[in-house]
Amino acid sequence: MMLRSLHLMLAIGIACSLLSSPASAQTPAADYWDRFEFEGNQAFTSTQLRDALLADPDFLLAAHPLGASDELASVIRKQLVAGYRRQGFLAPGIRVQASEDPVAALVTIDEGPQIRVGNVRIHASGQLDPEVLRKRLTEPFPKSDAFPTFVAVDGKPVIRWVDRDGKPAKLEKPIWKPGEPVPLDTESSLHQAVVKALTDLGYSDALVFTRLEIDEDSRTCELVVQLAEEGPANRADAIEITGVSTNTPEQVRRWIGWQPGQVVDQQRIAEITQRLWHSGRFPKHLVRFERDAAGAGKLVIELEESPGVPSLDESLNELADVFQRTGRWLGDLDQRGEDVVITYEADGHRLRAVQSQRGMLLHYTRLSDSVPPRPLHHWALLMDEQQVAILHSQHPQKWAAALNAVTTQFRFRTKIHAAGTKERLFGVNLNFNWNNKRPADQPVLQHAFDVRPADWIPFAYKPNFDCQIRDGVLVGTRGDDHIRIDAESGQILNWNSADMRVQFVAGALEKERAALLELHASKANAYDSLRPISSFAAYLSSEPIWSDTDALWNMQNPQHPKVDPALRSAIEKLIAGGLLAPVDAVANHWGQGGAGERFFVPSEPPKGVDWQGLMRMAGARVVLRLAPQVLPEDGWPLTVTREACLVALGRTKHTSKVLQQLHRDPDCGPLCHATVAYLLSKINYRETSLVAGRGLEQMTAEAFASDWDTLFAGASGQWLRDMLLTVGSLTDQERDALLERVGDGAARQLLVRLGQQTGQGRGEPGEAVYEMAELPLKAWFNSLQ
Repeated sequence: MMLRSLHLMLAIGIACSLLSSPASAQTPAADYWDRFEFEGNQAFTSTQLRDALLADPDFLLAAHPLGASDELASVIRKQLVAGYRRQGFLAPGIRVQASEDPVAALVTIDEGPQIRVGNVRIHASGQLDPEVLRKRLTEPFPKSDAFPTFVAVDGKPVIRWVDRDGKPAKLEKPIWKPGEPVPLDTESSLHQAVVKALTDLGYSDALVFTRLEIDEDSRTCELVVQLAEEGPANRADAIEITGVSTNTPEQVRRWIGWQPGQVVDQQRIAEITQRLWHSGRFPKHLVRFERDAAGAGKLVIELEESPGVPSLDESLNELADVFQRTGRWLGDLDQRGEDVVITYEADGHRLRAVQSQRGMLLHYTRLSDSVPPRPLHHWALLMDEQQVAILHSQHPQKWAAALNAVTTQFRFRTKIHAAGTKERLFGVNLNFNWNNKRPADQPVLQHAFDVRPADWIPFAYKPNFDCQIRDGVLVGTRGDDHIRIDAESGQILNWNSADMRVQFVAGALEKERAALLELHASKANAYDSLRPISSFAAYLSSEPIWSDTDALWNMQNPQHPKVDPALRSAIEKLIAGGLLAPVDAVANHWGQGGAGERFFVPSEPPKGVDWQGLMRMAGARVVLRLAPQVLPEDGWPLTVTREACLVALGRTKHTSKVLQQLHRDPDCGPLCHATVAYLLSKINYRETSLVAGRGLEQMTAEAFASDWDTLFAGASGQWLRDMLLTVGSLTDQERDALLERVGDGAARQLLVRLGQQTGQGRGEPGEAVYEMAELPLKAWFNSLQ
């Protein structure tokens, strides 16, 4: 347990070293990778080229201090040529002058002409329409594990692609998008993409040839597709239908019009899906085509039925027709410029949610006990095209971050539907996603209603929901729930319950937004662009917002006890002490991403590596990129960090020699030997015992402190000292409240011991951690001998 605590502390220290403040980045070590200079490059900046090399394991190995200059020059030349050709440059000239001590290079570039994607030329003489294939190659398309579904927009069904859980699925980029750089040296993958496109279009056995034809005069390239043999179209000789009980598989087969041997392609699958969608019986309807090893095709349909709704062979009643019209009316809400206002009021609390095509607002008000109740104070979360803001009437500041410069598009989708259980009448779902590259003509925010027949038809068959049509108005009642709908148009005239009211009001968001912003206009902004995450967390943990949020949470979840106020003050102190400073550094680092076309060094994805291994490799690249900027070039922390990352990337050419040098280094203490022993256990177990023995010999407070000072020099050490002082400043109540949330693992024990050490006036990290780590580290060294 204590050894895991030490590992946690080491991880924190290294992370904070790599994410140190801008002030520390001004040291000479920060210019380490600037030793790789570029001239003659025009399409891409030197930073883009340098960052692409730093993401490449072969370059990182060649740039090793033990590497040779001729090998470094060869790798730089090879990787940059590959990167330029992937961006459409026919014959880039790359000259490299490299040196070994210090490791550096001057790269001179003659980019030459860039070729861009032109037309698709298709030679085919069978049943397949060439225009259909051309469209599939030049437009975004769904992944193979995505399913088509539909929503109503302007009263018409529009196809959407979802995963098997019903969540929106992102479309793949077009295979051949005119105007973009031609990805040279990718003929094999282009051919496979064309084969996959033909399979999606229903021709899995097609024989096709592809080639690229470059016109250097126009600097464009045509993709030529020669369909030598179309082959037989995909056919479904069998069908498998699951998830039905009210309906029978035979009823479903008749509804979709399926016959054995029927041709199946992506268009046919979409038609079947739309038929099932229109029926209103199935909230889930996934359709796919499968082929076995012998080539036999099967149509597979996974369904989920709406409770109480009649089978496909039975007609829907008049009430269901009205509720279908209501769904279509709701789907046109944004086009009519109306906003949805949902107000919930109970036990002295009012929560008001406003959703609009232009943004959303969540407005909480604490009410008095008087009759009628009057507002005491409020807080609000506002997100519109200009900003994200948190406002509280009792807070001296506001928190508002501008969105006008972001390149991301935020998409909100609201769905109101009949609940699938007997206990509830309806449900409201809010789906949120974003697109990192917002089209220039698209707004920052985009809202729409997701409407499906299966969302509203079940209202007509809900148990204990009394619905009648009187004088052209559908009146529905269930306990305290009441709804009135115009039977002809589907317009919701009135919808409320004992403690909730749903309204549809034109301009509601703009009106409430303007009033709130005016009310808080004079307040200072607590948002800090250098500390975006810290300032946000500090504002949320301030007393007025914390108390109201806790009260709101308990209103919705009365079975949960109120949060201990000591936890709020503990979190507030930790944030003020810089707990989230590394996260702020990450946010600022990624917020400085460059624009324009991306330059990268192409590489084959590693084989036989799981997602955790891929994450480790990605992390290793990031650490290798940042480590020389903040760790001393001649110190063991940088040496060990570099080798650990190269081991994670499978590049161990120099590792044994480096670790042997560290083993003989008199300045390498117990922490250094612990990390070396760990690495050796991964690549050469026979030498691990020797290093462990050396670590035991060096296991003294003085040697440990020396290693610790080396590891935590500069901003990271100051951060750790600040955090230790902050932990020591916590009261017993605050520490106990925090420990309740931490659990029983290594983090809890680390927090307890650090608090004890600092509370005793011993604020030096090396001293505190040595007393924690001495016995478990000695035991670990002994276990390796």
